[in-house]
Amino acid sequence: MVPVRTPDVKCVLFVKKIKLNRYSGRLLVGSTLKLKATVLPKNATIKSVKWTTNKKSIATVSSTGRVLGTGEGIVKIKASAKDGSGKSATCILHLVEPIE
Repeated sequence: MVPVRTPDVKCVLFVKKIKLNRYSGRLLVGSTLKLKATVLPKNATIKSVKWTTNKKSIATVSSTGRVLGTGEGIVKIKASAKDGSGKSATCILHLVEPIE
C-alpha cells in the first residue's frame, strides 16, 4: 500500500470585534492623536488592522493609527480587520483651527 500524504489543515480564528481607545473627540488642525485598536478575541489568527480616513483633506492616518489633523471639519477614522472578517470600528473626530 502506498502512503497517502494529507495536506496540512490550518484553522483560522476570525476577528469578532475591534475596540478603539476612543470613539470620538476633538483635534486641533496641525496636531496628532494616537488611536489604538484592540482585536478580539485575543487569540485571533490575524490581529492586524488597516487604518483609513474618509476625508484625506481633513485628516490623514498612518498604518499605526497616528492621526494628523490637516483641515477643519468632521472625519471618520476606521480600523478594519485584515483577516477578511469584515469587522471594523470607527472614531469620529471634529477638527478645529487653534485659537490664537
